[in-house]
Amino acid sequence: MNRQFNYQHLEEYGDTDQDGDLQSKENYDSYPRNDPNSLLSTDVADDVDSSVFPRSLSPSHSDSDYHYDSHPHNNAHSSSSPSSPRTDSIKYTALRPTTVVEEGYEDDAEQDQENFDSHVHINILTTQHRKRKFRRFHVLLCLLLSAAVILIAFCLLYIFVFFPSTRGKVVFSDGKMHTEDLARLQKLGKNVVVTDCGLVRGEHEDGAYVFKGIPYAIPPTGKRRWKKPVARSYHKGSCWKDVLNATKFGNKCVQPNFSNSDEIEGDEDCLFLNIWTPSLRPADNFPVMVWLHSGDLIHGSGHMPGMTPSAELARDTGAVYVSLNYRLGVFGFLALNELREGRESGGHAGNYGIMDQQLALRWIQDNIRHFGGNEFNVSVFGHGSGATSIEALLSSHWSQGLFHKAWLSSPIAIVNKTLDDACNDNKKILAHTKCSSASCLRSASAKALVKASPWPLEPYWTLDQMFNTPKKSQIRNGLVIFDGHTVTWSSEKEGPIGVDVSVVLGTTYFEISSLLSEKKVISLTEDDFNDLLVHHTSDYGTDTVIQLKRLYSDLPRLHYTSPVEFPPRPSASFAHVIGDIRNVCPLKILATAMEFVFSSPVYMYAAEIYPSHNILLSSTETNSFVGWDLLAFFDGFKHLNFPAGQGDLNFRNLMRQEIMSFVKTGKPISTRWKTVNHNTGIIEKGVTVRPAASNYFDHCEFWDRHQFFRYSWRDTT
Repeated sequence: MNRQFNYQHLEEYGDTDQDGDLQSKENYDSYPRNDPNSLLSTDVADDVDSSVFPRSLSPSHSDSDYHYDSHPHNNAHSSSSPSSPRTDSIKYTALRPTTVVEEGYEDDAEQDQENFDSHVHINILTTQHRKRKFRRFHVLLCLLLSAAVILIAFCLLYIFVFFPSTRGKVVFSDGKMHTEDLARLQKLGKNVVVTDCGLVRGEHEDGAYVFKGIPYAIPPTGKRRWKKPVARSYHKGSCWKDVLNATKFGNKCVQPNFSNSDEIEGDEDCLFLNIWTPSLRPADNFPVMVWLHSGDLIHGSGHMPGMTPSAELARDTGAVYVSLNYRLGVFGFLALNELREGRESGGHAGNYGIMDQQLALRWIQDNIRHFGGNEFNVSVFGHGSGATSIEALLSSHWSQGLFHKAWLSSPIAIVNKTLDDACNDNKKILAHTKCSSASCLRSASAKALVKASPWPLEPYWTLDQMFNTPKKSQIRNGLVIFDGHTVTWSSEKEGPIGVDVSVVLGTTYFEISSLLSEKKVISLTEDDFNDLLVHHTSDYGTDTVIQLKRLYSDLPRLHYTSPVEFPPRPSASFAHVIGDIRNVCPLKILATAMEFVFSSPVYMYAAEIYPSHNILLSSTETNSFVGWDLLAFFDGFKHLNFPAGQGDLNFRNLMRQEIMSFVKTGKPISTRWKTVNHNTGIIEKGVTVRPAASNYFDHCEFWDRHQFFRYSWRDTT
């Protein structure tokens, strides 16, 4: 059978020799089959060998027909022209013939065509996929470059256009721009500062800047009585228009006079704060300390003489100090079912004073940087009911982000009333005012409401209250309640639901507060001391009295700041009795509870040293031992006409060193003073801090056995 090939097409795929003949089998075998640039890839070449050009043609063909010879000696070929007839075996290097005029080869050729087309199609798809990925990369790169260009353009616009246009103007945080130019501000004085509600002018005294009476809320009067405080706002027109002259303290909140409870003083428009700062440069970034005053949540203000920050304190400690007023007594802590009805906030009542404190702390977050303070390093500190307020702040989720450290001096360890209990206990005010609705109560005069208060107004502790087993009705500072909204408790957590920050808890044994029924308490003899113990503890049995005498009669831990032993040892021993019952032992319980609830460090100290002589908070008091540690920290001696000796000043310096180290670094400066789960810092003679001995709190076990501490942070029994 005649077999004809189209050599013209073969030459398109393979090479020919000089005479036009196809190359030899040796040339075919030496073709770069694995070269990616070769026309003949390995895969395709294998397909060609096995399917298109089989080793042997059909057995029926004669030797004169075209066939493959696998023997090397048959690889020779003539140099004759392509037109010459050939009878020898021809070796091919072409990929495939394009035309085969042979019926027997049509099926093989079609199969080869399909294999070849499939291979080419795969290569084309791979190339297209790579191109598609390449395009995506370029698109992403272009987008990133475009974003960078826009950002750079915006920065340049701000630097060269917007920033120069606002220079010399005051831009408030609410977005409003006021056209007070820089020249006019300079004429107003160097003590003018921007707040989010307007400009305020302070004074420069004793090396620091002082701003007094800055309002931080709309007055809680009329229909706003017993409601959540509302911040002042430019948008609502509740800010001032001109420069506020912040050189005078604002009104104190409504309260009975400290010396005469029949007298009512203060005003319901009382939500003001005060600032003492060593600098007005925002870049100085001083730590901020916020003072919450004491007074049993019934008395006091943010500017009590001797117990408030000062310009000297800000200058000497390098910190910004803020004090504030918050609603007191019936206006700050009254909880009644009548006040729960129809309340937008969900039916809760009470703790309005705590809400005031939180609003003031928010104001500090928004504005304190203009006064040189660091809003990210805010510490709250307080004594007595001020420290109890901090307990409430720590127990409130609304306090998140408002402060970062806390110092509590002599807080009460009992916060045990629920909202329902408080509403039931406070019903007597309805009978006193002859009111049965919230509207009636809101229309009553402030004086009438104070007079009708369900709580005793006298700011004194009696010795009978000291020695009786604590009961809810006898414990002062009990106005803070677990209302389920502002102050919350978690049964699962066995603690409050609030903020977790580093805490320092402290107290002093010099804490006998205004015991008018026992004026001779600061000058006791040994017989007086024994008589007092027998009188107040005889109900517990003779053995108890004997045990008490043995525990307290000859205390080794009596330390004085001066050679003159004040108070005398019997009085100091008696102060230890009262201190253990009222402060030290309950504080140890509170510190242990906080250490259990908080993950942040909790520290505790007890000051055993006494001042060089008696301290009087007012001219009407016979003796007052309240807040000796805070009084020293504030250096309030001169405000109370207290002639401080060197021992008193050393105690002041130590308190400032330890507390300011805690405020700035989160831990005291004394390396031996560890967290409460390791030890308690004892401040003693020589004004040093040493770790408490392992048996230091044995006295507390005695009082605990007699059920003086049937409570912890919260007790619902």
